[in-house]
Amino acid sequence: MHLPPHLNEAPFWRQSSSAYVDDGRPHELSYQRLCMRISGYTAASLFRLFVLFVATFAGAHVWAQPATAGARNTVPGDATPSYITVRINDQNKSDSALVLRAGPQGAAFFLSAKDAASFRLVLERHTNAVTFDDVSYFPLQGFAGLSIAFNESTQTLSITASPEMFRGEVIALGAKPRSPLAKPGFGSFLSYDVFTQHTSQGSASASVGGQFEWGIFTPSGVLTNSFLGSRTSTTKQLLRLETAFTMDQPEARASWRIGDGVSRGAGWGNSALFAGLQYATNFSTQPSLVTYPLNSVSGEAALPSVVDVYVNNLLSVTQRVQQGPFTLNDLPNVNGTGTIRLVVRDLLGREQSILVPLYGSNQLLRQGLNDFAFQVGTLRERIGTKSADYGRGFASGIFRTGVNDKFTFESAFEFARGRYAGGLGATWLMGFVGEFSASAATSFQAADTVQSAVAPIVTTIENLGSIATSGLANRSGQSFSGSWDWRSKDLSVGVQTRFSSAGFRTIFSLTDAARPLREISTFAGFGSALGSFGLGYVNVVRPSRATNEFLQLSWSRSLRRWGQLSLNVITGFRATNARSYSLNYVVPFGPVSTFGMSESIIENDLGRRSELRTNFQRSLPSGDGFGYRLDVSDRRTAILAAQTQRSVGLYSLDVSHLNSITTSRVGASGAVVFMGGELVLGRRVEDAFGLVSVPGFANVRVTLNNQSVGRTNAKGNLFVARLRPYEVNALAIDQEDIPVGAEIVALKLDATPYLKSGVLVRFEVKQSQSATLKLVDEAGLAIPAGAMLTLLPSGESLPVGEGGEVYLTGLSASNRARVSLSGKNCTIEIAFKASNDPQPFLGEIKCKLEK
Repeated sequence: MHLPPHLNEAPFWRQSSSAYVDDGRPHELSYQRLCMRISGYTAASLFRLFVLFVATFAGAHVWAQPATAGARNTVPGDATPSYITVRINDQNKSDSALVLRAGPQGAAFFLSAKDAASFRLVLERHTNAVTFDDVSYFPLQGFAGLSIAFNESTQTLSITASPEMFRGEVIALGAKPRSPLAKPGFGSFLSYDVFTQHTSQGSASASVGGQFEWGIFTPSGVLTNSFLGSRTSTTKQLLRLETAFTMDQPEARASWRIGDGVSRGAGWGNSALFAGLQYATNFSTQPSLVTYPLNSVSGEAALPSVVDVYVNNLLSVTQRVQQGPFTLNDLPNVNGTGTIRLVVRDLLGREQSILVPLYGSNQLLRQGLNDFAFQVGTLRERIGTKSADYGRGFASGIFRTGVNDKFTFESAFEFARGRYAGGLGATWLMGFVGEFSASAATSFQAADTVQSAVAPIVTTIENLGSIATSGLANRSGQSFSGSWDWRSKDLSVGVQTRFSSAGFRTIFSLTDAARPLREISTFAGFGSALGSFGLGYVNVVRPSRATNEFLQLSWSRSLRRWGQLSLNVITGFRATNARSYSLNYVVPFGPVSTFGMSESIIENDLGRRSELRTNFQRSLPSGDGFGYRLDVSDRRTAILAAQTQRSVGLYSLDVSHLNSITTSRVGASGAVVFMGGELVLGRRVEDAFGLVSVPGFANVRVTLNNQSVGRTNAKGNLFVARLRPYEVNALAIDQEDIPVGAEIVALKLDATPYLKSGVLVRFEVKQSQSATLKLVDEAGLAIPAGAMLTLLPSGESLPVGEGGEVYLTGLSASNRARVSLSGKNCTIEIAFKASNDPQPFLGEIKCKLEK
């Protein structure tokens, strides 16, 4: 079906406002003529007219809308591809960019999608692409934020683009590559801290004792056992402390522990010693991981720039950024209020500054980060007095998660026979108002466990007989806590509260004593030119006891090179009628020595006591060295202590005079370690350790993080006790201690050990095996230059120089060689003995050349 001739007209947007075209002849458009045309239509024609109107209106609406990614522009018919030079914001980008030129004099430009992506231009957000010969192009005209200028003589297209025309750049400043861990082998260590002591008075005037830790490290984990022993003239004792097998999982940031350990609980609970199984997060296995939320700041640059990041006016990070929008993530955090200031400096020296106020907290968990601990076993009691005293079984756990960077949720539970406790908690950051935290917990205790809790106390009373328990009943209770603190550079304030009912207990309570019914503490700190001031208040209410109430005031001020002065005052209220005052002055002498004086006064119901003390001390260095401490009081007391630290251990001598009793004490601490097939002596094992090996080179100085730690022994080994586990430890040897002719592969090596495990750090250094000699014939004349010496059986050929001299490398104790000249040969034997001479001369060797 065809439309009437009248509808075959041009679209309305191509007509003028005063005429239309019909059969090639213009007519004036009048109301009467329009009515006559409409009256001649049939119903079907009117329907077709309605459909055409709707389609036309919809098409006009779509045409008027902004471009979409799925739409396509029309390729100009006169488009021509060209390769030209492109400059963006006065910076050369490409000498061979592919463009389309179209329109009069080629004034319209279309940039290929590939080049636009390489220039980081996001043209797809502002215009539609066209396709020409299966290549996508974007027009460079017709939208805001971008302008062009073309130089025909140089064939250079200059593009001026605003920063939002570029693809944004996201930079994680805190992201650091993890150093590969050195998987431990097999080895063992025994750390010791022993002493002998003599006292001028008492029945046990002489005593010896010590504390020990024995461990075995393997690729799967570490088994440790600690114990202590002592002996006097009347007693002797040997006690086991803790035995455990620990398996760290750095990839999972977690650890397994089997044996003795310490439980982890919520703030409303307690920690306790136990024996059993524990699985918990261990963030220390990834020291570079920041667990609390960090900050991010966004900006933009029209040209490649350098951004200086100032946190509280201290330069923290300098980062290069590309032109366009950028976001810097993982910026250093502040605990409290602060500001981050970005100074953006482009290639032309222009600067812009961005200031962002913020409030940070290191008590929150980053979004998506979890912290947990689950343990099951039996409670450990009377550790230090009994080697194995275990009580009731239990199970407990805690789980914390960062819901977002402003809110951290916590839940915990504890369970034992006849007892349980559980609670919820949260910490959240409320803008610049400060940090809040709250928790609520409930507990239940069956009647029979109430009896078992008091029985050890009751049975100590003589002649009491049996205990009537019929009056005991189940017990339950609740505990609620909350805190708020606000911190700034100069001012910090906060309050903490806890309210517990009389029946609230945790399963780890070793006695049946009730918790305080109310605990309130507040603090305030203020810094100024006059010094730092601190104020604290504590109020504790216990059942059937008087209220404890304290107020503390502190002040300190740095006197720069003249030291530091501080004052501390504590006063009690109500039942606690006591006061104390202390004034302290400390002045440094060099990097490791200090001199100090203090005056303290204590007043209570028993009277008034004052004391003036003077002390002078020198701290131990990280390497070999000595330290001492002298402490003298006007109350006829004195302490003199001296220590010396060597690569094989620490040795000390203490003499003290207190209350007319003189005590002298001699001590030693260190470790015996078996690793790398060698038994070595060293300092006491703390966290991780290593064996530095420079095979065959004795007395070589070794440094750890640029600090001297000792020299290698006769075998070229040095035990280093204090490595940081899961962190990079930079170990180095001193090149001056290596013979000149030695071949050194590396002077610095990094070690990243596991906890309580050893790592072997081997420096490859080879003794010089080179020498020179002179070849002569049977008459004593030098073999002419040009002859060749070939080492057998390696086949290495060396030229004979002027005067018959030859330089040889890679020698062994006995060497065989063949000399060749003009078809004549001879075979010689070369003896070599290693020495400190980097290039020894082996003398003259006769060679009888024969065919």
